[in-house]
Amino acid sequence: MMNRQLAWSMTGYLLLILLVLALPVWLMRNDRLSDGDNRSAEPSAAPVTVTLWAQKSNDGRQAGLLRSVEAFNRSQTGIRIVPYFYREDLYKSKLRVALASGKMPDLFYVWFGRSFEHNMVESGRVADLTDWIDGHPDFRDRFEPGALERGMYDGRIYGVPHSVYHMIIWYNKKMFLEHGLAPPVTWEDLIEAVRTLKANGVVPIAVAGKERWPLINWFAYLSNRIGGSEPFERVVRGEGDFTDPSFVEAALKMRELVEHDAFIPGFTGMTWMNVEDAFLDGAAAMYLQGDWSAEKYLSHEDIGFFRFPDLGGEGELTHYYGGYGAGWAIARNGNVDAALQVLDFLLSPTEWARFVAANTAPSPAVNRLVLLSDTPGPVLEYLRYVQTDATGYFGYYDQELDPRRAQLLMDAILKLVHEPEMTREDIVELLGSIR
Repeated sequence: MMNRQLAWSMTGYLLLILLVLALPVWLMRNDRLSDGDNRSAEPSAAPVTVTLWAQKSNDGRQAGLLRSVEAFNRSQTGIRIVPYFYREDLYKSKLRVALASGKMPDLFYVWFGRSFEHNMVESGRVADLTDWIDGHPDFRDRFEPGALERGMYDGRIYGVPHSVYHMIIWYNKKMFLEHGLAPPVTWEDLIEAVRTLKANGVVPIAVAGKERWPLINWFAYLSNRIGGSEPFERVVRGEGDFTDPSFVEAALKMRELVEHDAFIPGFTGMTWMNVEDAFLDGAAAMYLQGDWSAEKYLSHEDIGFFRFPDLGGEGELTHYYGGYGAGWAIARNGNVDAALQVLDFLLSPTEWARFVAANTAPSPAVNRLVLLSDTPGPVLEYLRYVQTDATGYFGYYDQELDPRRAQLLMDAILKLVHEPEMTREDIVELLGSIR
């Protein structure tokens, strides 16, 4: 009995010693946990997600942008870009829905002009980037003079251009050579080329009518070559309308193309991607389109280029339709700081140079990036040509106008080329309805 009591006493004594020794350790551990100092016990912070929306392309731009996205995601762990690409009609539709709901992507591709100002700036959906850009002179200095003005409204910057684009006429050199044709310099030259090609069973011009903006390319160039930039600028300001003689004459020139059956059959139902493929397959001799796909075109040895012809009017022959017309904006209610870091990376000299070399889409820093050792020969030739030939730009008509008039203009131009017959009076009435 005494031995059993002694055994219990010894056991209790040992347990008491162990408890006394363990208590401070437990208290210290509990204190660390409550203060949040036990880093190994906490899960690592998840990276900030930046959603990026862009238009799906039929060329190397999407692949080039994806390469930059992947490079950024590999370069650090604090921010992760999640990109989404949508075909053009769906992209614009999704942007409209996002604008209405307020659920915007963090960083997204936009077209600058009155539509951007009305839909995104005035609605407060996009972030004001001015202070950040002013605080980062190294970023501002990457751009050519005037480039940042395209995303500026009331002296504040809401978007930055990614590329500077030029609408130019691409042509099939083999077809021209076979029929004794040279690149047209004047409108009369172009019409003569159309007649010759038609007489020999060749479709003269590839153009897409389904999205309508490719038809606007022709109307914009014609009206600018005839009347210069001032008539359209008056329209944008609400001080004039499309009954100005320069627009009426431009519409008559488009009717001239219709009357010569210059456009590819079925063009009103074709998308620009359909038409681009048809042109590259030899289904037409000429194609007016931007140089965002220049690398794709110039990979075909039979494809050349020439500037839009002279019409003997007020417009400058070396002024190109396009310019700094598109780029990036950041949602005001999104991950602004993280999106700015992404933008800084995407528009860094290294990434820009890679994009230009791969896609022939001249950047707003084109003079500093054009001489690239890994740029293919035909691409380098084009970049050298366009950077020295272009002395000015005029913006996309459908983006410079407010959304309502932009839609009316596109509808009117589609009707202009679709109607079997139209008199001058019919054209004036049609253009006068765009108000």
